[in-house]
Amino acid sequence: MKNDKSDVNVSTSEVVCRICLSEEDTKENPMVTPCICAGTMKHIHIACLRQWLISKRTHRFGNIVKTYCWKSLECELCKTTFPNSVYQEKLGEEIELLDYAIPSSMDYIVLESVTQQNIKIIHVIDFEMNNEVKVGRAHDADIRITDISVSRVHSFIKRNANGDFIVQDNHSKFGTLILLNRPYLLRYNRTNMFQVGRTLVEALIKSPKRSCADILLCRKSLRTPSY
Repeated sequence: MKNDKSDVNVSTSEVVCRICLSEEDTKENPMVTPCICAGTMKHIHIACLRQWLISKRTHRFGNIVKTYCWKSLECELCKTTFPNSVYQEKLGEEIELLDYAIPSSMDYIVLESVTQQNIKIIHVIDFEMNNEVKVGRAHDADIRITDISVSRVHSFIKRNANGDFIVQDNHSKFGTLILLNRPYLLRYNRTNMFQVGRTLVEALIKSPKRSCADILLCRKSLRTPSY
């Protein structure tokens, strides 16, 4: 008796998008792997992923600030939190995953709220028509932060005549801090305050023999003092 076998060879190396089930992989719509899923669920088109993320997005539009919020920004299968961007080897560049509108003018800032939950909040501030933005817990704040440690009118983000952006605290209870990611010049004959973890440090430069330009505060060099 003849044992018939199938003449169809099934390839195990086929790359298929787990949403649209297409094998097409183009420069305009490449396949990416944004999580730790494996096998046939590993790959997804960048356009399919962006469309899925848009379905998870809510927004709040004001006259100056547009706020976008993504809740449960994670893979529904492996529960890995999606990054802001992924690296595509074929293109050799980073591809942004989160889609939000950027002002046509050059006078804008994009801020991200840091939360303890798996929520992504992006604030896009357009300074073309206004030079001041109010930050706080109040309902009429331009950037509203619903945290009990934030005052109703906590601080302001301003643009001065030179085009520089300034953060000004509004005598809030817990103060306003700026996260350093580059060297910062300490001011001479004035108390400089910085926080390392839960430790608040005051630095007062008095010696006239040293130049202010020689005293830099770098985030990488910070160490929590021992008492």
